[in-house]
Amino acid sequence: MNALIGEVYIQKAKADTDPTQQQSDYTQAISFLQAELALSPVTSVVVAQTGDTANNAHVHWDLAEIYEALGNAALEKQELNSYLAATQWHSDTYPWRIALAQERLQTLKARQ
Repeated sequence: MNALIGEVYIQKAKADTDPTQQQSDYTQAISFLQAELALSPVTSVVVAQTGDTANNAHVHWDLAEIYEALGNAALEKQELNSYLAATQWHSDTYPWRIALAQERLQTLKARQ
């Protein structure tokens, strides 16, 4: 449910014309998306049992998009790496995003 609410805030932010309101909506989206991740944390036990080092690829994808819109390259890279880690064993409903995430990471690294 948190992820869905976060996605609504993302859409609202994209439609905003007021930069202050847009920032506020992105902040709300981040809060809800992080709450979604907190529902199934990646712990040492999870890593030992499954090999998963990240979960919920869709949430990490959404967070990366937010950080891209906000111009925060460091957090965007972090979320893209988490997205790729989450898709390592479980792919994605939209597998084309895996290649796109890899390309975006290369672009971000080239800017450094």
